[in-house]
Amino acid sequence: MTAGWPVLVAAGRRRDYSTVLAPGFLVAARTYGVLADSLRMLGPDDPPRVIPVAAVDGVRFHVAYAAHDVTAEDLHSPDAPIRDEHGRPLRFLYGFAWREGEAGEPVGADLEAALGEAVRAYRHFLADEEGFTVLASRQFPLRTPVRVVASAAGPASRGRAVVAAAGALIAMITLLVLLLPHGGDKAPACTDPAVCPPPTAPSRSIPSVYVTQVTPRGPTGIGPGRL
Repeated sequence: MTAGWPVLVAAGRRRDYSTVLAPGFLVAARTYGVLADSLRMLGPDDPPRVIPVAAVDGVRFHVAYAAHDVTAEDLHSPDAPIRDEHGRPLRFLYGFAWREGEAGEPVGADLEAALGEAVRAYRHFLADEEGFTVLASRQFPLRTPVRVVASAAGPASRGRAVVAAAGALIAMITLLVLLLPHGGDKAPACTDPAVCPPPTAPSRSIPSVYVTQVTPRGPTGIGPGRL
């Protein structure tokens, strides 16, 4: 059976809306503020809402929540004011969180269980709004059916996959460098006279300054012969 944790986001008579009750894994990581940031105000007659939530440290979970108008009975005092300093009725958002899978419409019994713990936490909150610290809620088994789905790879899994792919690419490049012939390699010099061909003298060109053009002379020795 899937585990659930009651949650409460509430305003006091002086203090604005903030997280009052949160799952232990959020309190331990000090990321419980994501509840106040994610839950949106509902009317007391609005149907419960189910939303996915992601904390700043990457923890993902779901919350089913509804709105509740505070009564004198909730506060165990018929004379306790149930309005804030501006005359507005006290209203809070309560519900439960779970970490595995997705759920449809929450079961009423689960919301009632969450409301009971939320009301107790709210009384502690009103007693000392300024000095109050977030309470860690107690886990309880959910009756709401939850459908477990395959989760996508997280940032850590994607990071490991990138490192593995980069390592494989480097290994492949190294292997190619070792197997392919190097263009700068030379053939070994021949040292056996019985096998090696005789050395060939390098050809020499005659500089043009030493080439003399001979002009044939005629019978008089002055220039070309005359006909």
